[in-house]
Amino acid sequence: YLYGQSAVPEQIGSTYMLLEVNAAQVIGAFYMPHSSFDCFRGSFEANQLSLMVTNTYEQESYPYAVALNQDDAIASTQGIVVPPIQFQGFHEIDALTDNDHRILGMCRAGLQ
Repeated sequence: YLYGQSAVPEQIGSTYMLLEVNAAQVIGAFYMPHSSFDCFRGSFEANQLSLMVTNTYEQESYPYAVALNQDDAIASTQGIVVPPIQFQGFHEIDALTDNDHRILGMCRAGLQ
């Protein structure tokens, strides 16, 4: 899934959140076009996505949370998150680029 501060992909100066949901776990990255990216791992809680973000350069991790829109349901009857979810301050973007897949693959490999 891809979300952006801008509804337009690859908008210079906008931050994008790329994520993959497996069961209750989330792996992904924050990035700006033509810049570096920081990988994250986390899970959904009642009203937010709670993350541990790993800085690409220093490899230091820090906690971060992204608020969910209040009207979104975040769990199915099995307790598994059911996207699409809307994050406050982000727009859902339908298409992932080859670069998005590359970033996600690098984060998946680096956070295992």
